[in-house]
Amino acid sequence: MQTYNAPHEVPPPLSLPSIMFLTNGCGGSSFLIRAFLQLLVLHNVSVRSPHDCGFNSANGYEIFRVGRWDLEMLQGQCDGGTLLFKVMLDRDISRLPRPPLFNYTEEDFLARIRGDVRIWAAFRCNKLDQLACKVSDCFHNYVTVSQYSVDTMGSRSYLCHDRRRKGANRTFVVLDPNYLNLSWLQDIKARPCEEEWRDARKVASIAGIHLPLQPLFYEDLVAFEYDSELMPGQSAYPGTSLAERSIRAWMAALLSVGIAPQRQVVSNYLMPGRSSRRVLPSAERIWNAEAVHQEITRQSQAAQLRGNTRNAERIISMWRARPPSPPRYS
Repeated sequence: MQTYNAPHEVPPPLSLPSIMFLTNGCGGSSFLIRAFLQLLVLHNVSVRSPHDCGFNSANGYEIFRVGRWDLEMLQGQCDGGTLLFKVMLDRDISRLPRPPLFNYTEEDFLARIRGDVRIWAAFRCNKLDQLACKVSDCFHNYVTVSQYSVDTMGSRSYLCHDRRRKGANRTFVVLDPNYLNLSWLQDIKARPCEEEWRDARKVASIAGIHLPLQPLFYEDLVAFEYDSELMPGQSAYPGTSLAERSIRAWMAALLSVGIAPQRQVVSNYLMPGRSSRRVLPSAERIWNAEAVHQEITRQSQAAQLRGNTRNAERIISMWRARPPSPPRYS
């Protein structure tokens, strides 16, 4: 093992195997990947994203299918450094209105990512937020005659993912209460993100990759940015401040790919953005908020009558009322 004796001598950057990031559609992956890259660099890891390898959304973006999952992969090949690539794991076709480019068997998928790959996974667990995002981004399976995006005048909007552009007009979503009753409810009966985590384990097992013992919640990773909880009561770190939740979650992300996290480094990176964003109440994002809130309340009450208090609380917690005053940070 090489040692460094001179106090001023800086060891060379650590080079890891490729890193796979598993997430779900509208899971905040753009921000999470940027932050993860920065934290790797701050921990002296030589890392390159697919964009650094000459890949972009035009020539390095693939949609393919493995079994019953639709995955979106952004990947490339680099000389030197660690390659980070993303797999968006969903049961639906992405926002691109076209079928997968390729259909792969499990063996094909394993062959494509063979080698020493490390993995971390993070999922957005507020199903209402995720649904609103997918409708706004025009995810193919979620936009219907009764569920779509609108502008400030209530007219149909086709901005889709471009709504994120700086200066773009604000959009809202019209959600179908019948969809909430028939499909959406099925996803929140389990523990937070249980379905996504089950799928992630399946994909990891296909590839022969070790998966961390527990998933990370998007709501924990970005908690530090907000003035109140994104999803009250739904956290891997209950009873801690929003800042502490994020610090612990990002340390767990680094640990899952074999990096010994330095708490002070993580804290110094996150804290400049602390409390910089306001939690947006659900009624300010959903055009037909009253009808949607009535359906969520009805479902919560029905679960309560069945004696499932935990599920009742989980259903109603998806709806964010106007946030209270900002909490104290330890």
